Amino acid sequence: MHIRRNKKKRKDGSERTEIAIAHNVRVTAGDGTSVTKPVVIARLGHEDDVDLEAVDDMIAALTRYRAKRASERAETGQAKEAPAQEAVAIRESITPRAGVLKVVASRQLGVRVIIEEVWRDLGLRQLFRDIEQASSSALDFERLVFAMVVNRLTDPMSKRACDAWVRDAAYFPEASEWSVDHFYAAMDVLDANGKSISDHVLRMVMARVPEAERKRLLLDTTNLFTESSMDDVERAEVAASWEAYLDGKSSMKPVDPKPQVVNEPPLRMRGHSKEGKSGAPLVTIGLLTTQKGTVLWHDVQSGNASEKKVTRDLVTEVITRHPDQEVVCVMDSGMSSRPNLKWLSEQNQGRVGWLVGVPVRQSPAVDELLKKRGAWKRLSRRAPEGPWLARVVEIPEDERIDPTRPERLIVLRNPSRARRDWRKLDRDLTQVKTQLSRDSAPAPKGAVARRLGNANRSRLLKWNGEKRELGLDREAVKMEHRRLGVRAMRTTIMDLSADETISAYDELLRLEDDFRTFKSPLKIRPMHHRASRRIRAHAMLIFLAVACMQEVTRRTGRRWSEVKESVRAIDAVQMSQSGGLWWQRTGWDPEVDEILAALGIAEVPERWASNAGFRVRRVAPNKSGSPPISATNGR
Repeated sequence: MHIRRNKKKRKDGSERTEIAIAHNVRVTAGDGTSVTKPVVIARLGHEDDVDLEAVDDMIAALTRYRAKRASERAETGQAKEAPAQEAVAIRESITPRAGVLKVVASRQLGVRVIIEEVWRDLGLRQLFRDIEQASSSALDFERLVFAMVVNRLTDPMSKRACDAWVRDAAYFPEASEWSVDHFYAAMDVLDANGKSISDHVLRMVMARVPEAERKRLLLDTTNLFTESSMDDVERAEVAASWEAYLDGKSSMKPVDPKPQVVNEPPLRMRGHSKEGKSGAPLVTIGLLTTQKGTVLWHDVQSGNASEKKVTRDLVTEVITRHPDQEVVCVMDSGMSSRPNLKWLSEQNQGRVGWLVGVPVRQSPAVDELLKKRGAWKRLSRRAPEGPWLARVVEIPEDERIDPTRPERLIVLRNPSRARRDWRKLDRDLTQVKTQLSRDSAPAPKGAVARRLGNANRSRLLKWNGEKRELGLDREAVKMEHRRLGVRAMRTTIMDLSADETISAYDELLRLEDDFRTFKSPLKIRPMHHRASRRIRAHAMLIFLAVACMQEVTRRTGRRWSEVKESVRAIDAVQMSQSGGLWWQRTGWDPEVDEILAALGIAEVPERWASNAGFRVRRVAPNKSGSPPISATNGR
């Protein structure tokens, strides 16, 4: 009798060794020759799973059985069993009568495994556990927030649907006692601690990005429409009407239902929507990122807040936390007005610079530069439309925002874009001339634009003579020809080439990608929340999801969509057999091993007890190549 080791190769190339007890017997083959044949008595399973104490117990049990069987045969006068018969008898006697193997449940596991490690490495698990301990409630705060973040990154749902998702679709055994009220309560705690959470994420993220990447920060704003028919001021008025009616101060019963929530100060307000939803109540979101698009900070303000106010608040947050660091703010043309740039120049003792787009049609300096003759330098960088040409001039001292601080004006022209703009201008001129041939009589304000079908075409017109006849403005047309394919920017960055400066400004497009991530894959909309604290908490969940997603991207070098697709098929399957109940995971492709290694995950258990926790084995800090970063070295 011997131990039989059977090695089997898996699909991923690794080997699995199965252990069995076997006995060699000599049998007669079909051709009459005698051959040795192994008879497997018992299969012990995977070699790594064999319990040596269980082996000792098995030896003792077999010894007792052997003695008992020999004694019984001797008492009945039976002959001694042949070795082959004895082996078969032993095998049949000790082979367990296995029950039916059943699949009890299947749950999504892959995304949780990935995000769990990043959640811990960013210090979020400990942070939320500290908040949980500091609160007086018995709320499982850290796990609830983690579950909502994983849901955002897996299959974004409402909080009510998320409650069903964690119990029926995802591997969250800790959710058995949760209800939708627990999720809403967790959001309230999340908002109450929003400042400290944002500070923590900012420190951890800044500690992970290179110093050079922190010097230029991108700022931009967007707004989101909410699923509401009234803004918060209108709701407050309805609530006041109901209060007067119920107190007997008014005999007129309000037509609108009594609001359950009245936000003070107002948050959902009507304003200029960048999504064409100006009639709906809005909230304004501001984002601050590094020049590579890593999100550092977010802010939620009322829907009628100006872009200038939100941007200034973001700048104030940066210089408050990093007073010793010079910062260059990269902004679009909405922040290029002189008062806004003057305010920036006064911040942090003049250590805040800017790289800002300039509206071409609203800048006399750009027009003057276009009128002057001069050579255009061909840039090495190429856009999808082709190579760019540039003219760079230093802004005169009397025209600078701060006379003591040098500034440059960069004007760019792209020939391919100029041809495209020329076709548009030609269509506008044709429309204007057609309209003028029909009617040039004076018209009330606004009527001219309606006649032309496009308000922008009115810039090509002017009123002529005492009769105030409408005619073509030749100078305006000539200026429009000079502006074809042109864009401009002004900056305090003096040590970069035109190529490098333009590339830095183009990084602002990455911020637009972040807004699209907020709005589309992570689905910050539809916004059904009514209370301000819930709206802010909803935005915070998106912010935390983006921080985790970008950390995965940074460490693996893969886009989140690729990582998500790779781990999507990994499930935890609950199995049942002969009264036993356990979980086991499904397999994966070899590329998942690369993702796990990049995240410092050494091993994901293949099987674990249903009443035991699921834990992965991590790479030791001294072997991972990326030791944990302290949360206090953000500066």
